[in-house]
Amino acid sequence: MSQRRKSKPRSPHTFRQIDSNHEGVKWGRHSFKVSPDGRISDITRLNTEYTPEHVMHRTASSESFRTKSNSNKYLLLMRQKAEYDGILRNVSGTNVRHDYLSDQSHTKAMVTELCTRVKGLVEKEDRIIRLNSPVVIFGDLHGNLQNLLIFERIFFPAGPRASPYTFIFLGDYVDRGDYSLEVMCCLLSWKLQAPDSFILIRGNHEVRIVNSQFTFPVELKRKMPNFPEAFELFNQVFDCLPVAALIEGSVFCCHGGIPKPNEGEEFVKLADIARSPCPLVDPDTEYNLTHQLLWNDPVNKSGKFHFNDKRQTGFLFTEEATDNFLKGNNLTHVIRAHEVAQNGFSLNHDGKCVTVFSSALYDPSKNDAGVITIFRKIIRALTIETNIKDLAKK
Repeated sequence: MSQRRKSKPRSPHTFRQIDSNHEGVKWGRHSFKVSPDGRISDITRLNTEYTPEHVMHRTASSESFRTKSNSNKYLLLMRQKAEYDGILRNVSGTNVRHDYLSDQSHTKAMVTELCTRVKGLVEKEDRIIRLNSPVVIFGDLHGNLQNLLIFERIFFPAGPRASPYTFIFLGDYVDRGDYSLEVMCCLLSWKLQAPDSFILIRGNHEVRIVNSQFTFPVELKRKMPNFPEAFELFNQVFDCLPVAALIEGSVFCCHGGIPKPNEGEEFVKLADIARSPCPLVDPDTEYNLTHQLLWNDPVNKSGKFHFNDKRQTGFLFTEEATDNFLKGNNLTHVIRAHEVAQNGFSLNHDGKCVTVFSSALYDPSKNDAGVITIFRKIIRALTIETNIKDLAKK
């Protein structure tokens, strides 16, 4: 009579992954405690049994929840920088006594790793990222580290991977503000932690021919004088960023606006946008349709498209053009950034075109910061209070 083999006793935190090919609900890799202010602690690694298909999920989860992961170390440095410079307080959970980014060798290693790893992620992404709700959509940041860290505290205080939302940033991360380097290091770190739910869309300032004429290279040279390669490393990431997102199959998101179709056509098809090359160094000369996605603006005029005299490039698109684009692609709305909005958002074309701008007090405007949420197929525009007394350092 054969003896029955004794099975090993399982840990109370061990779970067997049933049917690895099933596309249903799965266990996350980590459990943790969340404090009232959103900080995470007591991180526990669940001993799940994953197959090779789950390696990407496991790696990203570990990157997000291990406090000693490089991305979390880099994020802590950015929060400490914000405290040291006096733009926020109580965001790092440490007693900040000096500028931790003054160590040039450490900063060089950080930028090199972030750019190299994130470039490897975004160059494999579709040019139009298709997503389901719930989502939070952010407009221009332009080096505004204070606002970005406030968004973190409001929307993903325990990290983007611990949130049920997908976060979409519509470009213009650098230039004009004082903290383009720190903003990029935060965004790239979060992208490593949640590659499928932290989406970075390209803006017109994520093109080297544009940002080379503004403050980004000057800032990098001032903060990293011994690392001139940093400018090119960041721009190599920019060259590979997706150019649009599609939410619930009906809401089209990009930085600037809808492009002008070829003569004899009523609208540009999504398939044409999806063919945008990657990498794309100079959209204007290599694939002008993408150049227009980064530069075009809505206007209340008759006709369809008009040359954009204000920017001296791209086009202005009218409500008729918006209607043709939406109807032709079976869409309902366009959400874009690219223009300052007093309340952080504005509506054009009978609400079918929404502008969101997420950098408050954008010089010389006294505008608020805004975000857009989509939840249960409802679009909401939010104005975010960014001058919070208990966050601002006195």
